[in-house]
Amino acid sequence: MRTWIIAGLAALLLTAMAAMGIWFVKRRVPTVEAGIRTIAVLPLQNVSNDEESEFLRFALADEIANALTYAHSLEIRPLASTQKYANAEAEPAKAGSELGVGTVVVGHFLRQDKIVMVTLEAVDVKNNRLVWTGTLTSPTDNLIALRNQMAKEVRQELMPALGIAREAVETASAPANREAYEAYLRTLAIPREVKANKDAIAILEKVVSLDPNYAPAWEVLGRRYYFDAIYSDGGDAGYQRSIAAYSRALSLEPGRVSAAALLAAQEAEAGKLDRAYDDARALLQKRPDAAYAHFSLAYVLRYVGWLDEAQSECDKALAIDANYNWRTCALAFAEAGKAVRAMQFVEQDTGSEWSNAVRVSVLMRQGKILEAQQAAPQMTENPMWMRGLVEACLAKAPATDIHRMAEQAENELLAKQNPEMKYHQGTLLAACGEKQIAFVFLRHAVDGNYCAYQALQSDPLLAGVRGDAEFRQIVQAAEDCQKKFAAAQGMVR
Repeated sequence: MRTWIIAGLAALLLTAMAAMGIWFVKRRVPTVEAGIRTIAVLPLQNVSNDEESEFLRFALADEIANALTYAHSLEIRPLASTQKYANAEAEPAKAGSELGVGTVVVGHFLRQDKIVMVTLEAVDVKNNRLVWTGTLTSPTDNLIALRNQMAKEVRQELMPALGIAREAVETASAPANREAYEAYLRTLAIPREVKANKDAIAILEKVVSLDPNYAPAWEVLGRRYYFDAIYSDGGDAGYQRSIAAYSRALSLEPGRVSAAALLAAQEAEAGKLDRAYDDARALLQKRPDAAYAHFSLAYVLRYVGWLDEAQSECDKALAIDANYNWRTCALAFAEAGKAVRAMQFVEQDTGSEWSNAVRVSVLMRQGKILEAQQAAPQMTENPMWMRGLVEACLAKAPATDIHRMAEQAENELLAKQNPEMKYHQGTLLAACGEKQIAFVFLRHAVDGNYCAYQALQSDPLLAGVRGDAEFRQIVQAAEDCQKKFAAAQGMVR
């Protein structure tokens, strides 16, 4: 009985606070600075601590963020950037400052009997002031109704409070199947580790079969397929499934910038440089205000091997928004010998599997061997990053041990699709004295349309092999790769 009384009082308190917030906000016009706005939506707080509803903390936050992505002048932090604020009440202004955003959306929900009530607030980080608040209620067995209410509130209340004109908002698809939609929401909290990711794929495949016209589900499935391809055994089929899922999302929502950017990036990884470049350019022409569009073009240009141009687009993306997804821009700078700038992008995703591995290679490029040794234990055991070989190399282990691990890497990794990863592995092998196996990896990278003509001549990790005749042949092949692309695009370089 006491629990129900407390829950009831909490519900009354939330309702009263929401009503006061709405009264306050609607009686003043907030002053919002013009220009690109960056927003983070923090995981919502589960007031009743209902374990069955815990997934809604991430799911509802993601749905709010998804609704905001349709506004042209907004840059939204992805859920992965805000998850660290899930375990405790976060001070909005402090969290916003740490995330580097102008506005933070926070909230909480209470699930009681057959009703779920959600209260949301948007806070101006710089001035630590409330700019909008809203409250919604919905039956617990109809999360689509709750989602539609949130989308309406975001478009009709929050966006105007931020100074967003309605005509600057893309149209969106909507879920139609309750079972599929709840299953989709539950996958948002599933980790990306190999087994968990495969479980999420199985659920999402059922989701899109039950509700084939909901674009966000297709995009999330495309991302899951990609992780399965690059970090597990999804292989070429996983890449193709990912590309198909992104394409389906875009056919349903042509203005879905993130899906378009990810599609172009994966086309580049698949060696389809012409298509990737055309798609990235088209996206940038349509949305020159979007950081994701600049990042997409930077990604493709890196595969083309035009590092200066790639760096320029990376800088433009970073100037608009500091997003962890820009982390791969580190490679455009690292390969050009600009380690300090490379580390700036590595720091966009501190602590991830990717950044822990690339950090070591950047330190090696700087000649900071002791620091690289100290950082290497943080690398994942995933074979693609060759942690054992790198640690042995940094510790100056016997050449026979390093060679054994190099041969093992060749047997395990050479068949993987991503040519940029082969380039990365090849540079490490070269720096560790495994010249011949390194050349095999580098040649496969170029053959896969990673046209690293500039990188091969500037990357500090390759300094010890540049005098080799076979290496010069690889450089020539990379130049030919670039020329072929330029000719197909009608460019003169």
